[in-house]
Amino acid sequence: MKGSKAKPSGASEKPGNSSGKKPTRKGRLNECSFPTKRGRRPLMVGAKPKFDYCRDGCSSQMYTKFCCQDVVAVHVQIPAGKSDGGMEFVACSAYFPGDKTADLPPPKKVREVISFCKRKNLQLVIGCDANGHNEAWGSTDRKQLQRKEVLDITVSSNYLSNRISNWRVSSEPSCSDHRHIQFEISVGERTLLQYRDPKCTDWEGYNRSVVYLLESTIAKVRDRNEIEIAAEQLRCAIITAYSENCPLKTKKDNRKSSWWNNKLDKRRKEVRQLFNRAKVSGNRAIPDVDRQPKINDDSSNENGQDQTALLSGPPTNLQINRKASRRAETTKRMKWSREMNLNVIRTYLLVNECRDDPLPEQNLVDRKRTIIRNNYLTQTDIDQLRRDVGNELNLINEVAEYQNLDVTETDTTRQSLPSQNNPTDEEEEVTQKLLSNFELFRGSDPSNRPSIPKLKFNNLTSRFENLTDIHTAIYATAVTVIELNGQKILERTSIPPKPTKVKPSWQRRLETKLNKQDPEFREKLITYQDELRQKLQVKGARLRRYNEASKRKQQNRNFQANQRAFYRNFDTTNRISSEEHVDQQRFEKYWQDIWSNPTHFNQQAPWIDQVEESTNDYQEMVDIQIEENDIKSCIVKTSNWKATGLDKIHNFWLKHLTCIHSLLAKFFTNVLRDPDEFPEFLAQGITYLLPKKGDMKDPKNYRPITCLSVFYKLLTAIVHKKIYEHCQLNNLIAVEQKGCIKNSLGCKEQLTIDAIIMKQAETKCRNLSMGYIDYRKAFDSVPHDWLLKVLELYKINPNIITFLSHIMKKWKSQILLNNRYMTTINIRKGIFQGDSLSPLWFCLALNPLSHLLNQCKSGYRPDLKDSINISHLLFMDDIKLYSESNNNLKYLLKTVQIFSDDIRMDFGMDKCAEIHIRKGKIAELPNEEVLFHQLTSDESYHYLGIQQNKRIDHTRLKKEFKIKYKSRLTKLLNTKLNAKNLITAINTYAVPILTYSFGILKYSDTDLRNLDILTRTTFTKFRIHHPKSATQRLYLPRKEGGRGLTNITELCRSQEKKMREYFHCSNHPLLRKIAKCDTNFTPLNLHCPEDIIDDHRRKEEMHLEWQNKVLHGKYPTALNDPTVDKASSLLWLTKGNLHAETEGFIISVQDGVIRTRNYERYILKNTEIVDVCRVCHSFGETIEHVIGGCSGLSNSAYLGRHNQIAKIIHRQLAIQYRLIDNPPPYYKYLPAAVLESDNTVLYWTGQ
Repeated sequence: MKGSKAKPSGASEKPGNSSGKKPTRKGRLNECSFPTKRGRRPLMVGAKPKFDYCRDGCSSQMYTKFCCQDVVAVHVQIPAGKSDGGMEFVACSAYFPGDKTADLPPPKKVREVISFCKRKNLQLVIGCDANGHNEAWGSTDRKQLQRKEVLDITVSSNYLSNRISNWRVSSEPSCSDHRHIQFEISVGERTLLQYRDPKCTDWEGYNRSVVYLLESTIAKVRDRNEIEIAAEQLRCAIITAYSENCPLKTKKDNRKSSWWNNKLDKRRKEVRQLFNRAKVSGNRAIPDVDRQPKINDDSSNENGQDQTALLSGPPTNLQINRKASRRAETTKRMKWSREMNLNVIRTYLLVNECRDDPLPEQNLVDRKRTIIRNNYLTQTDIDQLRRDVGNELNLINEVAEYQNLDVTETDTTRQSLPSQNNPTDEEEEVTQKLLSNFELFRGSDPSNRPSIPKLKFNNLTSRFENLTDIHTAIYATAVTVIELNGQKILERTSIPPKPTKVKPSWQRRLETKLNKQDPEFREKLITYQDELRQKLQVKGARLRRYNEASKRKQQNRNFQANQRAFYRNFDTTNRISSEEHVDQQRFEKYWQDIWSNPTHFNQQAPWIDQVEESTNDYQEMVDIQIEENDIKSCIVKTSNWKATGLDKIHNFWLKHLTCIHSLLAKFFTNVLRDPDEFPEFLAQGITYLLPKKGDMKDPKNYRPITCLSVFYKLLTAIVHKKIYEHCQLNNLIAVEQKGCIKNSLGCKEQLTIDAIIMKQAETKCRNLSMGYIDYRKAFDSVPHDWLLKVLELYKINPNIITFLSHIMKKWKSQILLNNRYMTTINIRKGIFQGDSLSPLWFCLALNPLSHLLNQCKSGYRPDLKDSINISHLLFMDDIKLYSESNNNLKYLLKTVQIFSDDIRMDFGMDKCAEIHIRKGKIAELPNEEVLFHQLTSDESYHYLGIQQNKRIDHTRLKKEFKIKYKSRLTKLLNTKLNAKNLITAINTYAVPILTYSFGILKYSDTDLRNLDILTRTTFTKFRIHHPKSATQRLYLPRKEGGRGLTNITELCRSQEKKMREYFHCSNHPLLRKIAKCDTNFTPLNLHCPEDIIDDHRRKEEMHLEWQNKVLHGKYPTALNDPTVDKASSLLWLTKGNLHAETEGFIISVQDGVIRTRNYERYILKNTEIVDVCRVCHSFGETIEHVIGGCSGLSNSAYLGRHNQIAKIIHRQLAIQYRLIDNPPPYYKYLPAAVLESDNTVLYWTGQ
């Protein structure tokens, strides 16, 4: 605000801020004017003279809520003239108090006036009486007669300050010690406001303009100056594009005539309503009319003109009914609620029999039109009403025909859609928020949307026009639920901020006390050395205890949220820090060379014709019609909170938003027939580079993991399901390939066959040549045209081929290293990994190789009397070749090389090898006779996770697996996980190290027993398991009183049993022949099947062993008593929230292995011990006696334990009956002797 100042006596005239042009109309404001002059109209006079305003034709209103003895405020409104636009402002006069008052300037009322004008966007002018001897105004001692400081200040808003002119101190007598301050306010010429409406913007043109204007801007910013230049260019481009595509509009002149008033406006509406009724009914002459409707006397304007003359001589064809006019006068404006709008539509449909033909009931029709035009009800609400009304009129068939639907579809829709007839306030809020979020994110780039966090534990389908709308609706639904759940959604940035570790308050407080040094510390050091050392130890111990508690909470929270991320944090050896510099250009070039350089297979390869001939007998794949059941069956198998792609949508939302499943099926079917409808952003992914072993600055030592959008994965999962059914129907996939094959043993099956072949060649002294082939970046090097050609060879549906061919051109991925964005790369070579279709597609790409190798007839024969031979085994891209001679192996290797060269896939020569066995022993051939590196007897090859040479070295591998298992077990026991989480982590992180070797390596009962002993001894070392506790209880489920640890012996035998059953139940000749040849070559011993005890029967036997023990069996016997609630008794164990050490101690007490005198005498057989309680000296010292039967502990330990429990019960009762407010925690709660309310009295004896 700006102001002008005046001096008291003899002050010279001060010119105002004149704009230079003559104002059209002016007003004059006099401050401190007590008398009123002729021609002026006084507006207000308070206890102290304030001001008056002189202006003809103005209106004013006093703000009484702001007026007091020192402040007067008035609202002034100047009506618009013929050539000016009028004005309204607030005029205020205020007296500012002196220094001795508590209220500092400006006064409270003045501050309220200023705040009010800011809220209402009103102009303000204030006349301030500043002679209160306040130091803020530079006042001096009031005893001085001639003061030179400022007395009066005129303050105004910026807008009025430019229109105030001729500001002066008047020389007129004022009958006061103040002079009049006079100035003029220029109203100004009438101007028409021009503006731009964003709703009328051509956004497509705006986008084109922005792109065009930004083409010449800086492509890559390198320093601070370029950032400023780029920001200015962006600002100018946005303003220019908006100006070009959003036209200027002129605000309409809503100025009313000076003689018009509210009464005339109300009569105009009445006349219009009667005219509309007469027009609809066709009756132009209504009897009993009053040609001169009475108008109140206050309808005359300020000039004294009678407005009734304006209505004299009404139209002869329009007559007004007096009764209708009187009823219209008393009618007030009605606010239409949602229920009323629903009833209007319901009534309209009932009257019109569900047709849209208008009826004479004009008000009903008008209201219906208003509801439709303003979207007061959604189309879903109207459709639901139409169905309900149709049911009432028995016209459901007609309604279904009207909507182009059949009756069955209508019934199905009614069952799938929730009723919207009587929504609650909460449902209305959710629906409105969902619609708001849907419109907010509609049309936005999915890659720039904020990420949706994991959720802590309306029907919009009529608006969906394409797959993008469904995707946006799901995202908006997830955002709505997250916001209503009280969670925050963090905006995504290209470089996520590094999390700052904020120390908790208790840690800062204790560290401050530790670091605090007394000024006389050196002098007191000798005197109080022991005391200070003890204080430091106490505070240090408390700090460590608090740190451990905080770490325990954090680890358990992280484990329950994401187990995989929790395990990943264990391995920090191959992790690059965020501060470590890597050559970004090197990384970009490496991955662009792999993915962005397209290759093409050799279309003239002769073996392609052979493959085509072998597929002539295959049936054509039927056309795909995606149904709702396909959506449900595929989405139900996915993980809820798996990492998302660019769409930021988790599988959880697709699982639970079942109302969109039918629409997804419809749009997916359309996309397969018209791939152009598939949004481009859904074919984009995010690739995270995860480190492997080696130099972390070398890009080849990273494994790419791509996260795709949920819609893309769902659609390709359905396509995978259909293609796999086609492959099964025609037996397309070779039996030698076990990658992505359902109901197979996968790697274990291949390793079992491989072990039988090698062991047979060694024991029977046969010749065997084997070759190991590994492709370099196999998934990333397959040409796209070969992938499509394979689909044609195996007669996949043309619609699927067309869709995949179209979508392959849109494949691209963002590369992120350590969560930092590096670049975006187009995928022009290789398979877009991350979905369920890519493994099957890759297997189909290598499937012709199996056909070519089988045609060679150069494999290994397990039975020399049989023609069945094994030339190769495949698991995805891992290939192992078998032959009985070196020449045959060369032939097989040449076949693989020709095939690989034709499809442009290269060998990883450092991982390719071959080995030759002659009469059961390794033979070394000359280098010119081998193609790859030749393994010697001292070397081994890592095939499918198992080291092997001419055979598998079981002893060495069992030691390696045992070391890895113990390492992981120790890492987990060093964590702060609670008991249940710790056992779960051992079962899912440590035990799987051994599980992979079960059925491949020969584990004797002693080996397995030693592994279980290793587990229990490690538990004892960390004080988690008492060495004398029941071992059976450790492996039983928690709901049965155990701890839920996996029994390694039972796990191994059950794995071997399943593998044995698989081979015996297989009908393939190759597997049957292999099973006959396994004469104790593998742990399965397939030639001689054995019966293995069932797992369920084994658990029952273990439970009986625990119960039949003399000492340990007391607890399970008492637990199985019919009077005992077993579930409640084991609730602490099933929750498992205790420390693992605490849980182990409680179990040792229940097992009765605490070292009491009774235990030492009768269990440890120490006859020197006398079994008498060392406290009461009366009874034997057993666990039961110590817990609740010792008279010496009854008045101390037992009473304290009783009071602690009673305090918790007392606190809960007080809360339940509302006897206390804001109760403290249970460990700080002190019960009052008496708590009383109107209906309840609670006593506490305190004994």
